[in-house]
Amino acid sequence: VNIDHRTREKTKQSLSDPTPTSLSEVQGKIYSLMEKDSYPRFIRSKMYQEIVNRAHAQGQRRSV
Repeated sequence: VNIDHRTREKTKQSLSDPTPTSLSEVQGKIYSLMEKDSYPRFIRSKMYQEIVNRAHAQGQRRSV
């Protein structure tokens, strides 16, 4: 996940004197980026679809 320059620099600065909330802003940005981009691409990926299909097929065999 790539974060914007401003957030990266602000995070670096806050880590020079860390507090319990030093990573809160970057954490929120990362969650947002993952929710809007990385996760949907993963769900649509061939690899994930193959895993889901395999699990579904195994579940059907067990319920018979």
